[in-house]
Amino acid sequence: MVFIPESPRWLILQGELDKGRKSLEWLRPTGSPIDDEAAIIKAAIDKEREMGGSVGVIDMFKNPIDRRRTFLSVSAVTLQAASGSMFIIGKC
Repeated sequence: MVFIPESPRWLILQGELDKGRKSLEWLRPTGSPIDDEAAIIKAAIDKEREMGGSVGVIDMFKNPIDRRRTFLSVSAVTLQAASGSMFIIGKC
C-alpha cells in the first residue's frame, strides 16, 4: 500500500491537477492519453459540483424513479440487517 499513489480522482477533486496527472501516469500504460482522461475527470467533478447544489433530500421522493431507487436501497439494507448476516460475518 505504500507504493500505491492516491486516487487520481481524489487528487483532482482536492484541486491538485498536476498530482492527479502523475498518479494517472503511474496507473496507466505508457502512451495512454493522460491529459484527456484528466480533463474528463475534471469535467465530471465540475458537473457533480454544479448539480450537487440544487439537490435536496426531498428530491429522493419527488421523482417516481428516484423514489423506487430509494425504496429498494433502504429495503436491501434493512433486509440484510434483519437476516442477521452481519452478525454471522462478524463472528467468523
